[in-house]
Order: sequence, then structure tokens, then C-alpha cells
Amino acid sequence: MSGIRRFIKYLTALALFYSGLLSLYDFIRKKLGNRPDFVILMYHRVLDDVTYDRVYTQPGMSVTESTFDRQMTWLNKKFKVLPIEQVLSTTDNGESGKYGAAAITFDDGWRDNYTHALPILRKHRIPATVFLTADYIGTSRPFWFLTVKWLILDGNISAEDLAAIITDIDDRSKSATDAVRFLRNIRGTPETVADRIIEMLKTLEIESLEAIVKAMLDRSSLSLDRWERDKPMLTWDEAAEMSEQNIEIGSHGCSHRILTLLSESETSKELHDSRAAIESRLGKAVRGFSYPNGNYSEEIEQDVRKAGYTYAVATGGRNLPGNQVDRFALKRVAIHEGISTGPWGRFSTAMFAWHIIRHF
Repeated sequence: MSGIRRFIKYLTALALFYSGLLSLYDFIRKKLGNRPDFVILMYHRVLDDVTYDRVYTQPGMSVTESTFDRQMTWLNKKFKVLPIEQVLSTTDNGESGKYGAAAITFDDGWRDNYTHALPILRKHRIPATVFLTADYIGTSRPFWFLTVKWLILDGNISAEDLAAIITDIDDRSKSATDAVRFLRNIRGTPETVADRIIEMLKTLEIESLEAIVKAMLDRSSLSLDRWERDKPMLTWDEAAEMSEQNIEIGSHGCSHRILTLLSESETSKELHDSRAAIESRLGKAVRGFSYPNGNYSEEIEQDVRKAGYTYAVATGGRNLPGNQVDRFALKRVAIHEGISTGPWGRFSTAMFAWHIIRHF
């Protein structure tokens, strides 16, 4: 977002928030629109303020500890923050806060959910749900997209190198041809190029993707040993401890593969095996599922229901007529550092409030 656009957005948020018009806007939308009286927030990572700029992550996936703390302070004042299933049964009865009810969720199972987010949640006595990618918990394996970004930014793997790798691995499929055409025309800063490449690679078959990442590693001088030191994912003991401290544990699949790209049997395996692994490790029932990358279909919704889950969260999600909700396509509002900082990089309550109210 350009500096001018951000400044205009900041002024708009200030005017709406401090004039009381934001509350009026929310009231009118409730009366005229078909939407429920609650919001579910989607987080991924909460990072240390000092090292925030040096951590490999994707756009829209992280907040600093100080920002998260201030976000939780405001949420506690304006919403009734509840576990998801309580939120689903909450109506506007005068006890759900100024704007209604809210639930906090985290995707993937990053270790900073335990080291950085949990103490802040406990401080504010706020419940949350963490959706685990079962195959990665208790390991030092990085997600493929984390590895790709690291290899592009620090391993001197260029878009041209990647185009050559894809051509060597799979020069027959349409998706590979489209990927090479995309790479040969991509422009931008190294950070932007890396993020756009990751979005493109998500469309490839898993076998091709895994081969591409391996070839990138072979071509670079970097070693995966760094992830053994960093340990970015939760351990099972940490997940178990969180589950005893007002944190619900749900499933985000086994491998983080996008379900809409899988066969029916592969989807079933992701749903059943992840749930079984988490329940076996934690000794508690797993009720919630989070769609990897937010992608789902009506058929996959039915698969989630059949697998024994009682609700599922998406990214966009959908609401049904008459303020009813689809429990297996629950809409969430994505939260990251940029949505609540003003033009000078400081936290803005008005920006945070405006982002939430206009997106749910």
C-alpha cells in the first residue's frame, strides 16, 4: 500500500472510530445485512519485537508481541472473547460486548504460539484455538514455503534458476508450463518475488513441488541444519501444555496440502489421520478443523463433517440467509502487523477496530 493510500486509510479510521460513526456503521450493517453477531480472528505467528524483521515469513502471517498485546487489550474491552463453539451459540443478548462476540484462532502450530502468544493470552484471560499441522509438530521440518523463501532470499536461487529447475523436473504439464512463463516475466524486490513464487508453486502437484524444493536445496549452499537450531514448530509437550491452559487444539491437516487439489482418498487421509494423531498425543477430542490455505468446497465440507469434526474455519467462508452460519465454512478475519499500524509504523486502535468491523 502506498504512503498516500495508507495515510488516507488512517485518517478515515480515526474519523470513524473517535466520532462514534464506527459503532453506528456496525449497528446498521447488523440490521440490514445477513451476518451473525460474532467475529473469528485468524492469526498465524506472534514474533519478538526485536527479531521481527529478520524472521522468514509470508505477508499477512505475523504480528509483534507488543502489537498482539494491544490488540488483545482492545478486544477484551469491546468483545466478549469466547471459545469458538461458545461463540457459535452466542446471540446479541446484551452480554456479548459492544460489537458482539469474538474468537481467536492460530493456524499451523508455530512454536511462537507457545513462547510469545500464550503468555499474552493468559495475561488477558483470553481463550484461543490452535490448529496443528500434525506431521510437523514435534519435528524440525520447515514448511516448504518457508524453505523456498529462505532459498530465494539467502540461497541465491533466482527466478531464472527456478524456471530451469521446473523445466528439468516437469516440462509436460500445463501447470509447469504456466509456472515457467510466470517466472520468466516476474519482477519486483527479492521479497516480493519470493512471495509471488510461493503463491505460484501452491498450484503444482505435491510430487513436483517436493522435487522442485529438493533441487533448489541441491543447487544452493544452504543447509537445513538451521531449522534444527531454530525449531520453529511446537512440540507435542508444548501443545499438551497449551491444551491445559484455555487453548483448544484443532486440526490443520497432516501435511498442509491444499485439500481442493487432492483426491477424495487423500483428503480423507488428511482429515482422519491428523485428528487421530492429535487425539492420541493429547488425549482430548478434536472438534475443529482449519482448511489449509483456506481452500474448500461443498464436497470437502461434507468430508469434514463425516470425519467427526463439529465445525471448520476457512478464510473467506460464507454466511447463510437469515443470520445463519455454515459451521463448516466459518469466515475469519485475517490479522497481521500491517492492519493495525498507522503511517508511522505505530499501533493504532482505530485502524485495528476499522479493519475488524468492516471485514465481518
